[in-house]
Amino acid sequence: MNAWRFVQSEFRLFRSRGAQAIIPTVLTIVVSGLSLTLIAVIISRSPYTHSNLSPGGYDRTDIIRVGETHPFAGMPLINPSLAQTGNDVSDGRLLFMQYGCAACHGLDGRGQAVGPNLRNATPEKIIQQARKGKGTMPAFPPEILSDADLARIIAFLTSTAKP
Repeated sequence: MNAWRFVQSEFRLFRSRGAQAIIPTVLTIVVSGLSLTLIAVIISRSPYTHSNLSPGGYDRTDIIRVGETHPFAGMPLINPSLAQTGNDVSDGRLLFMQYGCAACHGLDGRGQAVGPNLRNATPEKIIQQARKGKGTMPAFPPEILSDADLARIIAFLTSTAKP
């Protein structure tokens, strides 16, 4: 009932002031609608609402504990044949991007704030770290990143290494 009284008072204000009341009235209605929408979205997306809980508890994302390693479950290429041109360096560059390596190690493996420089790392060291992971780097087991694809990535990194 209060909402109806509010609307009536706004219309009375509009009638008494004419065109001067248009902007405040429109702004009031728009802000009210946006705030109600925002509140509804926040409540519906909250992890503590019924829609995010199963009988076993919270189920929106897996619970990850500090020190656990999880294999990378990346997105496959839209067209897998893109990484099968026969040129190991260009295929390796594409795979380096696909598996998210470039996000931490830079576009050419030079390193970033998060990932170290891979350009002068030995292939054995790259294989070892890719398979078991380290720190924030996920593990890439052979069922996720094949030995052939890892060899292509290493070929790309070797091609970018400074002599």
